[in-house]
Amino acid sequence: MVGAPVFRRLARLLQRSDWLEDPRFATDDGRGEFGAELSEVIGAWVAQRTVGQAIAEFNDAGVPSAPVLDPRSALEDPHVVATGLFVPLAYPGTDIDPPIAAPPVALSATPAEVRHRAPGLGEHTEGVLAELGFSSDEIAGFREEGAV
Repeated sequence: MVGAPVFRRLARLLQRSDWLEDPRFATDDGRGEFGAELSEVIGAWVAQRTVGQAIAEFNDAGVPSAPVLDPRSALEDPHVVATGLFVPLAYPGTDIDPPIAAPPVALSATPAEVRHRAPGLGEHTEGVLAELGFSSDEIAGFREEGAV
């Protein structure tokens, strides 16, 4: 919790005027030190509401809030989708195209893009070993020995 004004609004929303008189909660440091107690009460209050109801009540009271999303919900969130932070890319063995993080910056002269997926385990082993000068027979021997 940051700031006395937000804390006062929260205390009023939760009908906990006693918090405003409690010296433990008089400062941000104090609220941090005794945060477990505050979180327990806030959690119990939130648990009695749907996510939408809790956020609406927090917003109406002027207390910043947001839902905690599971990974799939976060990736499907309209704001995340609109930013283009992730690019769906086909991957062998999956039923969906998993999201791949897009390049974090957009450059005008040299735009970056996701060009291909990450390789599967050992997918490029033969090519790399051949590039290093190993023959097909040597690579097959490595496979037989369990070295690759």
